[in-house]
Amino acid sequence: MRTTALFLANVLGRASRHAKPPVFRLLAHAKYVQSAYPEPVGDQARLIVPKDEATYRSTWKSLIDDGSAPPVDFARETPVFLFLGWKPTGGWDVEPVAVSADKETIVVTAKVIGPKARQIVTEALTSPYAVIAVDRTRLVQVRWNDESGNTIAVAKP
Repeated sequence: MRTTALFLANVLGRASRHAKPPVFRLLAHAKYVQSAYPEPVGDQARLIVPKDEATYRSTWKSLIDDGSAPPVDFARETPVFLFLGWKPTGGWDVEPVAVSADKETIVVTAKVIGPKARQIVTEALTSPYAVIAVDRTRLVQVRWNDESGNTIAVAKP
């Protein structure tokens, strides 16, 4: 509903009173992490919001370890790691679809995809994740919601 209102305001030329909604770009996405997936993430879904480049690169190296971390312009954007946690089989995925603002909170909406009934999947621990860059630098809080609006995780930078 809010998206429709913002769209209509733009069409009618009254958007100058409304803040520009945040946008994001996908930095990385996989159905499992390359490293041993250390304990800070574990079997629970988790958001990590690094405050600076050193923390971003350290988080990338320790949890993803898939080459160099993609560049992030910390003067304009903030990286957000979405880890779904350990899953007992393949067929799991996390797909960011939208970012919005709710007062001082950035809300990342991401599909959480599980294996379909009777789907043949690998029987191994997997750990789906996505890393995005949000075009905001002063984040107070980030909330990860599924497409139904259920909160999966919350983090403060």
